[in-house]
Amino acid sequence: MDNIGVPVQIVAPEIDRAFTEELKRYANEVIPTKGLPYDYAFFPGVEHSFCTRGNPDDEERLAMVRAKRVQVAWMREWLHGDGKW
Repeated sequence: MDNIGVPVQIVAPEIDRAFTEELKRYANEVIPTKGLPYDYAFFPGVEHSFCTRGNPDDEERLAMVRAKRVQVAWMREWLHGDGKW
């Protein structure tokens, strides 16, 4: 995170052994100081890889659908060069 030089989006589940609370906090402290476009989407109550499981019978599915919308919007803006960065 200290050497990031491009627009960044983080889709963060609440429960994630790899992306710990400390790392989430660090990301939200450091990345905004870089002067880069930054989007942080937090998904309470779901676990790591919720976007790929998406059980249609529970709240995880709702989070998966929301995450997809957030990611597609970000990619449309920055991946295709429509962003003003």
